[in-house]
Amino acid sequence: MLNKYGAGFLLLACTLSSFSASAQSAPPTDLGNVDHWIAVRAGRLFDGTERLAVNQVILIKGNRIAKVGPAEQVQIPADAEVVDLSHATVLPGLIDAHTHVFGNGPDFDNQILRESYQYRTLTALANAQKDLLVGFTTLRDLKTLGAMYSDVDLRNAIDRGIVTGPRMQVATRGIQSTGGFIMRGYSPEVPVPSALQVVDSPWAAREAVRDQVAHEADWIKVYSAYDFHFTDGKLWRGSSKES
Repeated sequence: MLNKYGAGFLLLACTLSSFSASAQSAPPTDLGNVDHWIAVRAGRLFDGTERLAVNQVILIKGNRIAKVGPAEQVQIPADAEVVDLSHATVLPGLIDAHTHVFGNGPDFDNQILRESYQYRTLTALANAQKDLLVGFTTLRDLKTLGAMYSDVDLRNAIDRGIVTGPRMQVATRGIQSTGGFIMRGYSPEVPVPSALQVVDSPWAAREAVRDQVAHEADWIKVYSAYDFHFTDGKLWRGSSKES
């Protein structure tokens, strides 16, 4: 799964977040400047093949990798910012294809009923930043658990440089049928919010998809079943199937 900046830039992001502390190096200061050069000295480099390359240099211009190769073959520009990871292992940024950064702790009901969208977005940012700091530079986050389209705002704020975080692809509300992903234990007379958008027909499903796409969803998350399933023509609880 690539992102709009290309796979190469993931390499730098993971290097900085995961290994700069151990190598006692400061993060680069001007990734947004297309004319700014950064040279990363890597003691060991994992590039996706079976063997670690040693004594490598990763040369970046702006937010694109310009060249990678042995230190003796890569000429570092005189004005380049040098990140010394010569005593560390550098690897491409990791991609987590199934996260729920809006899930903050085991008390799901408390989050839905007591916490505002704004508070949950802040905790989601903190969760996303934790992932970044351990090397995940791209997340595919699969629904907001009742926080509507807050993941779109989080993704956009990261993309625009307002806050620091991994690149995100988001699924907004998620889709389920009636009786699936619901909170239990409340009086049937008490209306409780749903963690997902509910559809019960092909027409409602089409409308939900159009609505989520209109709100800038990258993915559509569908629960074909959650708390129930059919076996031998009988309805049972306790099965979860996601798409």
